[in-house]
Amino acid sequence: MKRTSGILLGLGSAMAIIALAAPSSHSQCTTSREFGGQGNGSLTGRIAIDTGTFGFPNDGNEFISLWDTANGSATFGSGDHVPTNPGACPGWYVTGGMFLGRNSGIQGYIGTPGCFPVQCPAPAELISTLVEDSNGSDAGFILYTVEATPGNIRYYDHARTAGIDAVPGGVGTQTFRPYPELDVTGSHGPPPDTTTTSNYLDLALNFHGAGATSAASTGIQSYDIVAHQGLSSPGRLRSAYNMGVIKQIPYADAGIFGDQIAVPCPVDVNDTFLAVGATFVDPSTGGLPSIYVGRNTIVECDPNIADPDDPTIRRRTRPLGRGGR
Repeated sequence: MKRTSGILLGLGSAMAIIALAAPSSHSQCTTSREFGGQGNGSLTGRIAIDTGTFGFPNDGNEFISLWDTANGSATFGSGDHVPTNPGACPGWYVTGGMFLGRNSGIQGYIGTPGCFPVQCPAPAELISTLVEDSNGSDAGFILYTVEATPGNIRYYDHARTAGIDAVPGGVGTQTFRPYPELDVTGSHGPPPDTTTTSNYLDLALNFHGAGATSAASTGIQSYDIVAHQGLSSPGRLRSAYNMGVIKQIPYADAGIFGDQIAVPCPVDVNDTFLAVGATFVDPSTGGLPSIYVGRNTIVECDPNIADPDDPTIRRRTRPLGRGGR
């Protein structure tokens, strides 16, 4: 179980609402089921999400997602977990409320308008709630996967991930963190036959679960390495990487050390940009890919420019307009 610390008090309200139409037919839950960790602070513990440490304010460009981790996102009728208008249950990612300043919270109700599942999740099911965000230079996510606890004030209670679900007035702070970067520890071979060796931070840093979902692998399926060939960085959107996923590494509740990537360099006058995303557990789709990826690493494909000992280092200053990240 992840432990968190921090005591916050505050009032105020500001809500980012992303509208999503309810399906025309649905099997409504007999009573609404609260998920998250923001409300009911006088009765139970609450979770504040620190979006300031790594610079991910709740400013409207988030992708928010909710799905049944055991039966898949089809339970909510959206197919993929991030449809064109992102997020089931509009308004559940909140800035302000009980938390001041840079902190956000999650509070929503399955079975209320805008949050109608096609089939009400069975009591034993696992529910995942995901927020992805980009600040332009970087991207990150926070993921909660919890099993139902019908006897709790919240049916799917994020306060359990901090061990404060039975602590009225208690507040745990959990940090919204970036996707891992490629920590390149070495490379060999001149372009276009370059192989990099990299480490990746443990995705459990971005995950929160409790009890049956304590292991991050209950919600995270894989590290996804994406690549782009071009003259400049494609940014943070995964869909902008024109070579797509070049490697998937099954997530096994640990970081990755010494991973080797054969870097694709089809055009030597371009650079290859490598970045890390993730796939999340969803049996109905075979896995839900992240919308964003983290900061990228540039590999020089021109043998006349690349350092022969490390192609991720240039031997001369590149022309303007060919920056990375």
